[in-house]
Amino acid sequence: MKLAIKIVPVLLICVMGFSEITAQTYVSPSRELVEQLLNRLETCKASLANANKGIAAMKKNPQDYSLETYLWVENLAKEADKCIADLRKQLDKLRKDYPGWFNSPSAFADINLRPPTLRSPLEMEDALAKIERKIHNALAQFKEFQKPEH
Repeated sequence: MKLAIKIVPVLLICVMGFSEITAQTYVSPSRELVEQLLNRLETCKASLANANKGIAAMKKNPQDYSLETYLWVENLAKEADKCIADLRKQLDKLRKDYPGWFNSPSAFADINLRPPTLRSPLEMEDALAKIERKIHNALAQFKEFQKPEH
């Protein structure tokens, strides 16, 4: 009886300690993986838009294009649709597996903010051009807002 009284608290402490250790081993999805999926999704959307533009142009002037070209562009549109569907399934699976991570403000807190290592003036010029494009795109989004009348 005395042995049982000593074993029960020890087992209880071991079980509670193990549960705390397993709770700390929560692994969030890789931010790079999510960014890659989102970038690939944007690429697939762009190729779908281009394919749809091509199909529309071919339907306007069918005499200028061969049936083979039309079917090739139509196949590209189908592949882009399939790509978008597959990537959305992967993102939805990640959202289901890690429900709190996508809405967490600290999900992207591990971004490393250090200055880039530039080796040549051309790389510096390219980096500045990228920054300039990002600023231009951000300012262009504000032009869509309506200005108040008063």
